[in-house]
Amino acid sequence: MNRKVKLWISGITAAIITVFLGCFSIIVNKMTVEQYRKVFLPIFDDVLKHLSDQEGLLMFKTLGSWFAFTVITMLILVFISNLFLRNQRYWIGAGIGYILAGLVTLLGSQLIAFVLAFPFFVTGGLCFYDYAKARKQVDLPV
Repeated sequence: MNRKVKLWISGITAAIITVFLGCFSIIVNKMTVEQYRKVFLPIFDDVLKHLSDQEGLLMFKTLGSWFAFTVITMLILVFISNLFLRNQRYWIGAGIGYILAGLVTLLGSQLIAFVLAFPFFVTGGLCFYDYAKARKQVDLPV
């Protein structure tokens, strides 16, 4: 598959994850108790009824911080994978990087963003496919 297609897939996916998880992180970490009562408490009333407002807000701020860490780690892995992919000799490194970016997104979002992690797995698989195809054509070392 064309290298530019893989770069576009990974770039668009990284941008979408940054927008969704990053914006959630920014909004929640700047939230006050009054905003928490207006926004989250009516929606999650069944789950949060045994917690005080401060504990519930702390729980969402912890989730927001975890999402921020996930976004930063994912962006670093995608950047490194894109560097490997641009140099067409390192398909295995690019594939491993994309698979790790997908795993970080999947586990860091606590399985919420599984749809957003899927394109990373596809891109990693395509990198491995291109490596196998190139290895057949030219006898590359393992």
